[in-house]
Amino acid sequence: MHLQELPRSCLEQALVQDKYCLRIISCGIVLPSPPESCEFYAAALSRIMLNGICTTQLMVNIPLLIGEADGWTSWNALRLLCDQNPRLQVCLELTADLPETDQELMRWLAEPGAVSASGRGSVDVY
Repeated sequence: MHLQELPRSCLEQALVQDKYCLRIISCGIVLPSPPESCEFYAAALSRIMLNGICTTQLMVNIPLLIGEADGWTSWNALRLLCDQNPRLQVCLELTADLPETDQELMRWLAEPGAVSASGRGSVDVY
């Protein structure tokens, strides 16, 4: 079962139970990519951040390209649904395929995030 398939209450309960372990992590928690329709995912993240269940940075893994679509569109929808919470950051997954234009890459420079994942399991923190 994928994380996106779990009910929101299960996700929140899991983070509440592990809240003491979360303080050990220095840079944050990397979460999986949101589903295409990310309203419930965003609602669960917002509730976790607003209720103080999680006090560390939450980083959402977003591939540079999702199929033919630009990953930034998915990230922007999630970020806006979470009311641009400053504790929410992007963990940009750099894929072998690059967007067609430099403009598509340049808009990532303004996004909050200090992590990039190569797609091979390694994560670089900046």
